[in-house]
Amino acid sequence: MLFTPSPGDAIIAFSCQPGRCYQMVLSDQLQATHCTQSVSWRGRWADTRGSWHRVEACEQHADGVEGRVATRPR
Repeated sequence: MLFTPSPGDAIIAFSCQPGRCYQMVLSDQLQATHCTQSVSWRGRWADTRGSWHRVEACEQHADGVEGRVATRPR
């Protein structure tokens, strides 16, 4: 079965920036962009090489974040 990407789909990329969800998603033009959801969680996340990163995540992308702690809404 062929996978057809659509805007909002998560991609295999991340960016650790304060106040932004670490997960990169597809934009309306099907290009990589930051997830636009509000940050709800803070914790650590391991990339595919096994390196750990301190990240912030939205509710939707928080499943892969270990040691999650709720953040205050901004």
